[in-house]
Amino acid sequence: MSIQMCRHYLFYVGISILICPLAAESYAPVDHKYGPCKPKNCGSGPNISYPFYIYDTEIDFCGHPGFGIFCEENKPLFRTSRNYFIEDISYETQSFRLVNKEVVNTSRVAP
Repeated sequence: MSIQMCRHYLFYVGISILICPLAAESYAPVDHKYGPCKPKNCGSGPNISYPFYIYDTEIDFCGHPGFGIFCEENKPLFRTSRNYFIEDISYETQSFRLVNKEVVNTSRVAP
């Protein structure tokens, strides 16, 4: 075998090694265990999807650990040292807007 043929052979083998895994991944069947992970909401408010998940109603692999969202008063609630209602989630900008639960449920006006 000539050196030129070896180079062509190695080139095609190298390309095959790179392309085959990508092609196989694109044709891989959908894993049905993730079926329950479709976006959901608490009745009102934004849809909850990965990396968040609704705590106690979805399997925890639907979201990132520590990103469980609770539903309270039909609204999504994010619990840290305080409780916050989630007003909006932007998955595009990877941000969300929170409102302190204690402030929402009061009739007091800020000075």
